[in-house]
Amino acid sequence: NRVIEEDNLPVNIGIYSFNHHVQKLKDFEEHVTNEELSKRYIVRGDTHLLSAVNKMAEVFQTECHEGDHVLIILTDACVNSSQLKALRNQANQDMKTLYIGIGAEMHRQEEKDLFGDYNIKMENDVITVLTKAFMDTV
Repeated sequence: NRVIEEDNLPVNIGIYSFNHHVQKLKDFEEHVTNEELSKRYIVRGDTHLLSAVNKMAEVFQTECHEGDHVLIILTDACVNSSQLKALRNQANQDMKTLYIGIGAEMHRQEEKDLFGDYNIKMENDVITVLTKAFMDTV
């Protein structure tokens, strides 16, 4: 947020958390501190990535009418292989979807296909992986 505001970039960021429900943590137009955002976040298990991606496509259609849309999913990929395949094969023309693994095991081919080089294994990887992913997306 700091870079976006300081450089006056025309970017709106919404932040959502999901398991089997999607929870809005930050509206696209809302300004919140990292502390406020941390208080809103509730760690949840039982992630249903495919339904979350579909829900976010609906959010983009109803709440974001202008510009390009990029959905960035950060996940540990603890889902079954068929869901990973479906995510990889799902194409949405209204938004680009970028998947970033957080400690994903990368044993299954589906994980390798979904994340490619975007897997944060250690805290030291965060800046490198996120920067590469964002630059490749733009």
